[in-house]
Amino acid sequence: MDTAQQGWIGVCAVLGHLFPLYFRFRGGKGVATAAGVLLGLYPPAAALAIVAWLLTLYLTRTSSLAALIATPLTLPLLAWQEPHALLPMSVLTLLIVWRHRGNLRDLLAGRERHF
Repeated sequence: MDTAQQGWIGVCAVLGHLFPLYFRFRGGKGVATAAGVLLGLYPPAAALAIVAWLLTLYLTRTSSLAALIATPLTLPLLAWQEPHALLPMSVLTLLIVWRHRGNLRDLLAGRERHF
């Protein structure tokens, strides 16, 4: 199986996390599941995402902002090293941003919770 196929299977796993049947299609935000998919596809990109997430969380104390920065940060590295995985990981990035749309509104309004 090539990396594009693996990436699309990962998209399906994240969709299953976002919209679980047994919880009336109300799931999480998909960040940890997407990180697991990325770890399987290209570990250096996963390491970059984890470091970016931890650094952003440390500096801002905002988990949603950390996810919104770390996830798209991996795309240029994937485009360079694993171009076949770029499209599925771009879809994952868009799904994660979409699931964080309420957090984005709160961030822009200054109402987002901090740790």
